[in-house]
Amino acid sequence: MKKRFKVIVNALAAWQIFGGFLGIGLAIRIMPGLKGLSGTGSGMVFLAAVFYLFSVACGIILFKNRKSGLNLSLLNQVLQVLNFAIGSYAYNYVAGFKIGFGIDFMSGWLLKLNLSVSSFRLILNSPTGSFFMGLNLLALVLVYVIERLKEVQAKNEDYPAA
Repeated sequence: MKKRFKVIVNALAAWQIFGGFLGIGLAIRIMPGLKGLSGTGSGMVFLAAVFYLFSVACGIILFKNRKSGLNLSLLNQVLQVLNFAIGSYAYNYVAGFKIGFGIDFMSGWLLKLNLSVSSFRLILNSPTGSFFMGLNLLALVLVYVIERLKEVQAKNEDYPAA
């Protein structure tokens, strides 16, 4: 059981590092096409980089300190569970891959299933023309897995903290 615990935790850590670097790589790839960004646009690019660096940090910390790493990893995955676009606000954060399920209310309650790679979208007070609510099912599964890992570690004090 201890070996299985360690394998799952290490896989989760590697996943978060991979997802963060994938997001950073994609952001760097699109940077040349973002000529003439406004101050707000530059801020959003910076914020996306912070989110992706947070994912990388979660993975690194998880390799070194199981308890803190699991808590930070849980936060990172929770940030990826919900995505929405409502009126003039929108949010979507994915570090890695997304298996998404949602409802587009503008198209008469159209159910949508989508797959995507690392992405970040934050729109504040700018018309989106959308009314969408969605869940990242992969992130939701990882939230469940992390909660179970935290329970296992709490019940077994002899499980390694690092």
